[in-house]
Amino acid sequence: LTEALYALRDTVLSRNYAPVVLKSQVPKDVYCFPVTQYGEGYTCQPYPTCSAALDAYYAEKDTVEHIRRHSADISKLVSTAIARTSRKIDAQRAELEESDRADEFKTYGDLIVSNLYRFKGHESSAVLTDYTQDPPADVKIPLDPSLSASRNAQVYYKKYKKAQTAKNILREQITLALAELEYLNSVSDALSRATGLSELTDLRRELAGQGYLCRAATKKGGKDREQSKPLRYTTSDGFTVLCGRNNLQNDTLTLRTADRRDIWFHVKNSPGSHVILLLEGKTPTDLAMTEAAVIAATNSSVRDADNVAVDYTEVRNIRKPAGAKPG
Repeated sequence: LTEALYALRDTVLSRNYAPVVLKSQVPKDVYCFPVTQYGEGYTCQPYPTCSAALDAYYAEKDTVEHIRRHSADISKLVSTAIARTSRKIDAQRAELEESDRADEFKTYGDLIVSNLYRFKGHESSAVLTDYTQDPPADVKIPLDPSLSASRNAQVYYKKYKKAQTAKNILREQITLALAELEYLNSVSDALSRATGLSELTDLRRELAGQGYLCRAATKKGGKDREQSKPLRYTTSDGFTVLCGRNNLQNDTLTLRTADRRDIWFHVKNSPGSHVILLLEGKTPTDLAMTEAAVIAATNSSVRDADNVAVDYTEVRNIRKPAGAKPG
């Protein structure tokens, strides 16, 4: 540490600067020499002069702020939809848990009816013997003291019928709601990585197409812009890698652009971009596969995790279910 401090002092005194902009997803700061204490999540972009570094830093900060202002309405809409869908899933799961007690409700009703002669009225509970069990067991049944025994039995029979009907419906609704939540999280992830107004326009189109946003809102901020292009990378050994910026691009890349023998990558069980390693008749190398997996991890909602699992397979193994949402 002492040697590092002396070296830093000598750099400052000699004015031997090496200006950099420190950034992760957004610019964090500008320094007159590289800094490493922030860890692997940050990179240092070098510049020839301090003035150039400062200009780049503030220009990028302005761009980030511009994107933030123009994306505020989408961000609020998606956050609200995620919260609403999460609450709906919690409520549906609670109802499903209640519906799983259908047989219990029927047993309560049957026991009350077969023991009506034992009730005097206004009981808050009753302990009755269930002779259908082997061996017979006492069952404590909660009651509404404001109702007669026969009315309490009717209440349990109604709960039984409702639970029976609700089971299948609730399971289907929960499956649909979970798919919707997964989709909304993928939009939120794409929004967090948007770097230009064309990407915001794409997200507005997508949300309008799914009914979350009115069509007029897709032109917010002025004239409708051209669609953004997928990110394009070249691996160290010359393979081309394409990366979707949003769900619509993900669908296009995987289902239309890619050859069936190309390799598809996606982070495991988390929102993220579809990444395609274009083979163009070549055999993929371990290096190209690894770098494509890194691209998939970087362009995902778990990009800051210490370890990121990435799924991969040939494109011909990917299927999109009928009626599924984009991405």
